Amino acid sequence: MAGFNFDRVIRNFEQLKRTVPVKVANLSVNYFTDTFKKGGFDGKAWQEVQRRLPGTKPYKYPLKKDLGRRSRAILIGKGSGRLRRAVNTSLRSATWEGVKLVVDGGLFPYAKRHNDGLKGMPQRTFMAESKELNEKTKQLIINEVDKIWRA
Repeated sequence: MAGFNFDRVIRNFEQLKRTVPVKVANLSVNYFTDTFKKGGFDGKAWQEVQRRLPGTKPYKYPLKKDLGRRSRAILIGKGSGRLRRAVNTSLRSATWEGVKLVVDGGLFPYAKRHNDGLKGMPQRTFMAESKELNEKTKQLIINEVDKIWRA
């Protein structure tokens, strides 16, 4: 009869403390980046932009005759995607104590306006606390903790 190998469980837990924060950080970055593709956050769609709403002045009288203005994603500017890439590279730290993601407000002054809905801009949250993300994170941690006992 084999005995319980508590040393193995402790080693697995120490490894978990190093790997899980990185997995949670990657999960978070991917979730926030996907909001740009989905056009919404935490299961709620963003308010539509006027350039795609028939009958609005930006739809009828565009500043530029750009055919993509009515089809491209809301927060992705014409070919730029800088804000989405900034979210993709926003990881500052991933430790057992917490994960820190930052989009530099100095480089992207419009990020806070969009995320919080400031200065007449409709709120289009792309980075904040999320019920969906919390649930995915919780499930990831449960799965990783379960592996401690099996490995």
